[in-house]
Amino acid sequence: MSGGVKLIPQFQKILQEYKATYMAARNLAARSPKEYATDVAQSLGYLQQTGVRKLASVGPRTLKASSQNLMSAAWPESRAGASSLSCGRSSGG
Repeated sequence: MSGGVKLIPQFQKILQEYKATYMAARNLAARSPKEYATDVAQSLGYLQQTGVRKLASVGPRTLKASSQNLMSAAWPESRAGASSLSCGRSSGG
């Protein structure tokens, strides 16, 4: 689950692969893997809610919006500051 959103099968697979490969290969503090996995799940949930079904279709603008969504969920007071983030490109979606 991701913020109350049940991930579609392809996003569930991505999350499981992330946990199994990326997280397993890191020497992280005990809480970090769970927190990172939560962030990835929330990002996938956001993308899913905006209509994304394949990560290959995600461009810089969509990634920026996903980042802003994640930041505003974690730090609601930073919502205004998040709008000043830059992905280095202004086109793409």
